[in-house]
Amino acid sequence: MTETIEAPTGTASHDYEAERTVLAACLNDPATIARARRTLTPDSFWNTAHSALFASMLAVDDESHQVSPYTIYDQMQRAGKLGADGTVANRIHDLYAFPYLPAVGHAIGRVAKLARQRERAAVARKFAQIGDTYEDPDAAADAWAQAALELEVLIDDATDEDDQVPGLSTWDEFMNRPPKPSDSVVPGLLDRQEAVMILAAPGVGKSWLSRQVALTVATGIHPFAPKRQIPPMRTLLIDLENPESTVQRQTANPYANVQRFSGVTAGDNGWTWMYPQGLNIRKRVDAALLERVIDQTRPDLVCVGSLYNLFSRGSSDWDTAAEETIAVLNKLRARYRCAWWIEHHQPRSSDGGHRTSPFGSTLWERWPSYGRVISRIGGQSYDFAVFRGDREAGREFPAGLRRGSSTELPWSAIWDREEVELIRQNFPGGAS
Repeated sequence: MTETIEAPTGTASHDYEAERTVLAACLNDPATIARARRTLTPDSFWNTAHSALFASMLAVDDESHQVSPYTIYDQMQRAGKLGADGTVANRIHDLYAFPYLPAVGHAIGRVAKLARQRERAAVARKFAQIGDTYEDPDAAADAWAQAALELEVLIDDATDEDDQVPGLSTWDEFMNRPPKPSDSVVPGLLDRQEAVMILAAPGVGKSWLSRQVALTVATGIHPFAPKRQIPPMRTLLIDLENPESTVQRQTANPYANVQRFSGVTAGDNGWTWMYPQGLNIRKRVDAALLERVIDQTRPDLVCVGSLYNLFSRGSSDWDTAAEETIAVLNKLRARYRCAWWIEHHQPRSSDGGHRTSPFGSTLWERWPSYGRVISRIGGQSYDFAVFRGDREAGREFPAGLRRGSSTELPWSAIWDREEVELIRQNFPGGAS
């Protein structure tokens, strides 16, 4: 006989927020899906929509694809589980924006524990129903034995998820751990998930520098030392302010010169996204669009500018706008393990010049791993000074920059700080 046992519906039988936390963590942190599937199945989720979403995540993971809002949406659409009213799509994006708890292991354990409680409750109800269901004493005894076996399995399997915090270890374990493969994007200069912010007044040439960095890294030459070869990396240049025709015209010489120095084209390593209307990644639709581009191109390095065209302050204060923008950028760089090279503007000072700090919130002074300011010191020479303390000393940033000719890269490096100061002394007044 086939028997249907309804799941209990009392609030003590499930934890809706814990289920949301697990699903949100799976969408935001690729490592979570492997951790969750060791303990949970789709049936572990009390909410039917949550169960369907987790099943889709497992299907995407089984296909060796990255679990993301886009892959889940596509998988559910192919499986005919998306629906026509947009509810599932909205739920996916709500989960992606959900501020899930850092202790996701606790949520996984909570969902698993409550699922086992529901299973044990179902088996207990079987015990109560067997006497009324079977008239034959032998059949009833067999059914009770089978139910007892199911209950024993559930009790033996009732070990909660190991709530080990990722990254937590003793010093001995940490120091004796085999070294990871290099995470360098540009050896000696920039690692994965680090962020560089470049400040300059309008018209100085920070966009030229971003294009130079994106093209050289994609073709395997050091952005500040074109005769030095580096492992080519995948780059994405996002221009949020210049028309396509302008960028194409201005980049013609640098593009040809990079090929001449490297001996190769960027090919599939170099990507551009021209979007002069700008984004406001504080809004979900624009944040999703930005992630869609990153998800399709999978860059090791994202060069984007200018920052003021990446978000809109609206009626919010500068700190709130910066916090929400930083949250999106942090999520993307953690999820895709890409480094960021971001252009930003300097605010005006009372004397008509520019301050050596980022425009807007002071949070932008603390967020980047490395911050540099391009400021003219005389002729075609510019200081490349630090506007915030570097997270790690010894990175190979030039002390200054010099405008290149039509047969060179847009910027060449001045490595010696003394040379920069000597140029400054020879041109009293700096940019005048």
